[in-house]
Amino acid sequence: MKYKAITAALALGFTGAYMTTFVQEDATRSNGVHGSIERSRPAIDAAVGTDSTATESNATNATAGVPMDAGLAGATIVRNAQPINPRQLTIEQAQAEGSAQARARARMSNAVRAAYDAGSDELVDVLIAYQNSTQANELDRLVALGAEIVTEYEHLPVLAIRAPANTLLDVASEAAVSIVDLDAEVTASSDLDVLTADAPAPGTTGWVAPRSDVGIAVIDSGVDNHPDLTIAEKWNCQKSAGCERKHFSTWDNYGHGTHIAGTIGGTGAASGGKYRGVAPGARIYDLKVLNGNGVGTVSSVIRALDWLVANAAARNIRVANMSIGKIVTDSQFMDPLVNAVNRLWDSGVVVVASAGNAGKLGDLTITSPGNAQKIITVGSLSNNGTARNFADDFLASYSSKGPTAYDLVLKPDLVAPGNRFIAPARSGGFLKSRVGNRGLVCDDLCKGKYMELSGTSMAAAMVSGTAALMISKDPSLNPNDIKVRLMRTTRKINQDPTEVGAGLLNVRAALNNTLRASWAPLSPWFQHDGHYNTLNLKDTRELWNHWQFAPQRIWAQGSQWSTNATLGSWWVDVTGQVWAGAAAGPVDMQSNSYLWANSYLWANSYLWANSYLWANSYLWANNYLWANNYLWANSADTLRD
Repeated sequence: MKYKAITAALALGFTGAYMTTFVQEDATRSNGVHGSIERSRPAIDAAVGTDSTATESNATNATAGVPMDAGLAGATIVRNAQPINPRQLTIEQAQAEGSAQARARARMSNAVRAAYDAGSDELVDVLIAYQNSTQANELDRLVALGAEIVTEYEHLPVLAIRAPANTLLDVASEAAVSIVDLDAEVTASSDLDVLTADAPAPGTTGWVAPRSDVGIAVIDSGVDNHPDLTIAEKWNCQKSAGCERKHFSTWDNYGHGTHIAGTIGGTGAASGGKYRGVAPGARIYDLKVLNGNGVGTVSSVIRALDWLVANAAARNIRVANMSIGKIVTDSQFMDPLVNAVNRLWDSGVVVVASAGNAGKLGDLTITSPGNAQKIITVGSLSNNGTARNFADDFLASYSSKGPTAYDLVLKPDLVAPGNRFIAPARSGGFLKSRVGNRGLVCDDLCKGKYMELSGTSMAAAMVSGTAALMISKDPSLNPNDIKVRLMRTTRKINQDPTEVGAGLLNVRAALNNTLRASWAPLSPWFQHDGHYNTLNLKDTRELWNHWQFAPQRIWAQGSQWSTNATLGSWWVDVTGQVWAGAAAGPVDMQSNSYLWANSYLWANSYLWANSYLWANSYLWANNYLWANNYLWANSADTLRD
């Protein structure tokens, strides 16, 4: 169908081409944020590009029409449950052409193809995701190609290897291989905020005490012992052999993970209850993947996810917080990290990720794994220091904006307070040494135990704490139930939904909601109707299989959208307006940012128009935005609104 071919071109060809142009333009620039990055692997320098030879077909992945529930009057629809998968399209075309090489290239991410095409024999670190489990002879095959096996994951069908760049096509040639991607490095992406989210205080009406047997995994820089925290176990997942149990009292040299754990489950014991988290006393499982500079690798993060797939059920770990992120350089379907978080979600663990802190640089800045449709992605709101005065709240300027690059998925899913949040600190840690005692109102002893940070990291932690409270109230809830309740009960905000999602986290309302999800609530995505030149969003009534999830019930003023006559009943036409307050009326999509210029969804706007792909900063202030494969924690001592 014509609209699907247009969508594939928009999400894959057009978007990828512009991203490549600007990443390569910055290839000679130095890092001005986190210190000098040694770019020792030339093959990787080109690995953030895109492959101009890749092709996509206009094949569809729609399944047969199925009846909806009675709430939708028994309508029958043609289902298209997710954006077009570029890997599948390319493989299908390659199979039709009978080219083994084309099939192998289709399994390679943009970055891996570029590394291979550079023709170097230099060693590169890559991740291989398989359709199911690895074959018995797969290790021997890879070793014969000159690869070193770095990590063989026990429960996720993934291998981490180090191989010559010029062998990567052969690495991808095995039919059981699903994705081959670079092993990117990653980094770590206040009391008034708890009130802004309407989180009931301990002992007050609506308060739900977190169950002592409900665990929350914090995948971060480590968590130090602290009077406010209940830490069940500590695991180091940075080593290639797998996660290893540790018993250190202090090991969070960066300080990010301790702050995140306190935002989730801090009791405020060291501050007389003043600086408490959303779920005071929650049981924390510390999975360390970042070093003392807040830097780690995707392979380390996947080790933590692999450990959770194996151990979460036995320990009743129900929530995983991922306040980390890396740049999106390809479709979600080509990202092993997205693949891993989706599997963890399917195993019964709620996965919450930060949206990223690149909002000042433009649209399409959501980071991975926040671009995964299944999981919950959280942006940051500033309460302007007024707690319950909602009228002056605004989106934090640094909070990354959607939709997602390549797939055009509407993210973030919601926002939560994350600006100037005060939570436990690692005394002497890197971040504490940077921020000092700013914002703290307590005695000197107390000041040494807390710090103020801002970022979508803190916002994600608030949502993770809320999810733990919801499960404590009703242990039968699954991840899908948690997501639909959180999005359905938000306080609606008069701003672009690609910035604020469904609205502001409302803890009390989420705890009182009784909706259940019958299907996985995939975040909806945009498509362009070239015939009528309209911009359309997948209708969540169909996508989530219930009239209670109609757009007007999820996003503010979604009722202003109309059904698209050419794409079918289950698309809504959002051309020319976004979810605006009833008093203000519709908002012109072209205002301020050119995001929706001419309704072509970036087609006439040079991909993020006003900023030319994050303007003069060239991908986050000259530090290659992880072109050297760094994944940064989504908070920073310099972020404040």
